[in-house]
Amino acid sequence: MNSFSALCPLPGVPGAPAPLASLLRGAGPSRNVTAGQSFGKTLRQFSASDRRIVSAGFRSAAVAATFPGHRHGDERGPRNRREPPRSPYDEPVTAGRRHRAPPHREGRSGRKTPPSAPPAVAASTYRPEAVRGRISTGAQWGEDAGGGVNDVDHTGAADGAGVPAGPRRRRRARGVPAGAALLVAAVTLLPLAACGTGDDDAGAEAVTGSITFWDTSNETEAPLFNQLVAAFEREHPGIDVDYVNVPFFEAERRYLDAVGAGTAPDVLRADVGWTANMVAGDLLADLTGTPAEPDPGEFLETAVESVLFGDAVYGVPQVTDTLALMYNRELFERAGLTRPPRYWSEVEEYGLAVAGATDAEGIVLNTDGYFALPFLYGEDTDLIDPDARTITVAGPAAVRGLSAAASLVESGAAPVPPGEDAYGAMQGAFKRGDAAMMINGPWAVADLLDSSVFAGGDNLGIAPVPAGSGGTAGSPTGGHNLVVSAGTRSPDAAHLFVSFMTAAEQQEKAALELGLLPTRKAAYSDAVLADPVRNAFYFAHTKAVPRVPLPEGSRMFADLQEVYTDVLRGGTTPAEGLAATALAWQEDLLTDHGVVTAGTDGG
Repeated sequence: MNSFSALCPLPGVPGAPAPLASLLRGAGPSRNVTAGQSFGKTLRQFSASDRRIVSAGFRSAAVAATFPGHRHGDERGPRNRREPPRSPYDEPVTAGRRHRAPPHREGRSGRKTPPSAPPAVAASTYRPEAVRGRISTGAQWGEDAGGGVNDVDHTGAADGAGVPAGPRRRRRARGVPAGAALLVAAVTLLPLAACGTGDDDAGAEAVTGSITFWDTSNETEAPLFNQLVAAFEREHPGIDVDYVNVPFFEAERRYLDAVGAGTAPDVLRADVGWTANMVAGDLLADLTGTPAEPDPGEFLETAVESVLFGDAVYGVPQVTDTLALMYNRELFERAGLTRPPRYWSEVEEYGLAVAGATDAEGIVLNTDGYFALPFLYGEDTDLIDPDARTITVAGPAAVRGLSAAASLVESGAAPVPPGEDAYGAMQGAFKRGDAAMMINGPWAVADLLDSSVFAGGDNLGIAPVPAGSGGTAGSPTGGHNLVVSAGTRSPDAAHLFVSFMTAAEQQEKAALELGLLPTRKAAYSDAVLADPVRNAFYFAHTKAVPRVPLPEGSRMFADLQEVYTDVLRGGTTPAEGLAATALAWQEDLLTDHGVVTAGTDGG
């Protein structure tokens, strides 16, 4: 159906482009259209996908935008779209929790940038559409009839839950706008203009301008994003993009300095942990009503939550990631273990079994505060409760979570982590085969597959993070958003650029070439999910939890890392360390918040 004639029937007639037909049915934008507006201005009330329909020559990108999942030469159309996976577990483990507040934003020193696409790993592919029809037994999903684990392990997660979603912050009305008659008339002209009526004034006004884009991707990823910038410039010849690659760990500080100097870029590729601080400082532009505004229904919900603040939208999700349990299959086999652990208590049992049967450690831990979150989420708690204006990091649930981590060390299932560079020590020990398990993200995989222990990928197991004492499991949502600076002098050009760079076509390309995880559902094509590592982390994302926004997140996570390190190294108890941290936050950062503590007895 990828033909010019297919895009040109009159609206209301079978075969009319879906977005236009939906407008005629009264599902158009909820913004007023008055008789005094020009047709070009009317077009700007439509979504980006609708406007692309009238772009020159109906490029194949327009077809993809109009018919989700349809690419040039691809006749599968909507069948190629992917919905978030549903857990196939028969264990009563609850997938990540729903927060009522926006997701958390903080820096994290242990975070590594995602790697290039790793070599193919021989593995079965998790197919979400099959799970939607039934909840399978462990023998069908990750365990063979004898209790063994297949190449991609989907064990230890939620019973029948989809991708855990953050709170639905807002839902914009999509009713018939004022001036609907003029809107219908304008829509009627769209296919006629595209089919060569000669009315050159019917198209949207061309956007011109110059913008600067700060890309924070690593040296492996940067060349592809630079290529996408060039593709955007070809599609929008009136817009010039100055591409600047900025080291990830310097970018946030340099951006804040540039804002103060009046030299901030128009568009920034920002870690999701930076958004709240930038929003609090009025540094970002609200994308509501612009071509860049994301449709929440088209994204993984935990990813889109990172840009929603009240009724405003501060960015578009480009890449997502989360933490997962990685394990050494050979060491598991030698210890008689047939599947990955589903609970933190099982992690301790498995660790002791490996230590008893081999010369390896059971699990190695990273002391970074970001890596402490799965232990808190496992007890259904967080650093704060923003609705109740309460600091909860020292509450009973948080103490239970950190106690589970401390118990791994105290029992001997994990070694005492070093005081410095615990991430490097963890990654190194697991890579060498000196430890059977670790918690890490997709950025770690390429380095692992470059080792003799995991070469080829057959020995690497990836499973969702384990659950806590109550059966809840959760892992923090990471990734990157494209944000527009509040002071941009070329907002129209910046909006078009962000819309282009975060489109499903570009996200799928980045996934296939770089191994990154898309944020758009439509980007999870068969080709993307065919890679077992992406497939495993896509499934691990069913445990992802949107993080509450904390403008003081960088300071708070530095404090959390300090106390987490002290707890794991035996310098303090979880109750005492977390209580001191909570009181310090109340005094210095969150003066209008109350504090919940468990008492020094750890209760």
